[in-house]
Amino acid sequence: MTQIGQMRNLYLSLGTNLGDRIRNMEEAFGYLQRKGNIKRKSSFYQSESWGYQSKNHFVNCCLIWECELEPLEALEYLKWIEREMGRKYKATGEKYTDRSIDLDIIFVDQEKIDNDELKVPHVHYKQRRFVLEPLAEIAPEWTDPEDGKSMKEYLDLCSDRLGVSKIFLDK
Repeated sequence: MTQIGQMRNLYLSLGTNLGDRIRNMEEAFGYLQRKGNIKRKSSFYQSESWGYQSKNHFVNCCLIWECELEPLEALEYLKWIEREMGRKYKATGEKYTDRSIDLDIIFVDQEKIDNDELKVPHVHYKQRRFVLEPLAEIAPEWTDPEDGKSMKEYLDLCSDRLGVSKIFLDK
């Protein structure tokens, strides 16, 4: 267990499918830098919407964010970023919707967390190619604390066939 005030590595998945998607990502990076350090960041990937139909494709990436926040504090901060960036939460039963930004905690070092607010490792990451592609790019040998499989292994096993492709930006 990590001590209070000790640095943690959080593996995050980011996604956006509204507005200027690259600018949304860069704005989210800025917010994350306020409370920690982005140690490694994947390329941007374009993907089809997962779990619902949308005319807007997503831009996704994963990163390793080093911070001193406790996991629930980090979750609270990520939700604050989402609200600040204009994310609208549906009051209806719709689980997946278009969004300006989505920030998910996939891992917190090798911790396992299971409570009403947060489940780590993220419960759906293994089924989502839009998470596994960028995660395997930045941490191919990182292992899941529950079964010891690497991100590269999970990517190879993933049955999700939705389109995910790397975005090449002009520098």
